[in-house]
Amino acid sequence: MKNKTLIIVVIIVVLLILSIIGLNIINNKKEDEPKVYAGDACFDFDEETGTIDSYFLINPETKERTVCSLDVVIPSKINDVAVTSIKNGAFIYLSITSVLIPDTVINIGASAFSYNILTEVVIPSSVKNIEAYAFSHNSLTEVKIPSSVKNIENHAFFYNNINKIIIDSSETIIGNNLLTDNDNFKNAYTANGAGTYIGAQTGDWTK
Repeated sequence: MKNKTLIIVVIIVVLLILSIIGLNIINNKKEDEPKVYAGDACFDFDEETGTIDSYFLINPETKERTVCSLDVVIPSKINDVAVTSIKNGAFIYLSITSVLIPDTVINIGASAFSYNILTEVVIPSSVKNIEAYAFSHNSLTEVKIPSSVKNIENHAFFYNNINKIIIDSSETIIGNNLLTDNDNFKNAYTANGAGTYIGAQTGDWTK
């Protein structure tokens, strides 16, 4: 009887050990599996500041292309936290072809969308600041600046193909060399205020 009891105890202990080993193997496999980047997970988001820090076109673990789209749709919220800022260089050099910016964003950081293939962009009426080189080196042809924008820093739209600018407020402060290595647009805007301007990226501008 004692031998049978001992055998049962041994079997139970062995089964417990095997189950623990099995759980550890499963957990280790889960830890080894690379993170899936899709949907909101495409965005490296700082919930404390409401800032998008970067965009995962390339999986940093496997170095392989993710399913994150080149046609970027920035959500207004991630994990129930409003997206209010785009960090400096967040989307630089990614060859994105379009971007939809939500009307929760207040600040667009320096070089946030530089060196891409953007042909158009809608700046929402929530935006107050557009920092230096924010949309430089793209293929934009037209820009509309809402009255909410208080400050546009130097070179914000440097090296595009812009021939039309609509600016809704005469109070917007514009930095130097907004479009190219001259201040032709800034001079025209300073003299004439808000309105629709037609011109050329490197040439003269008229209202």
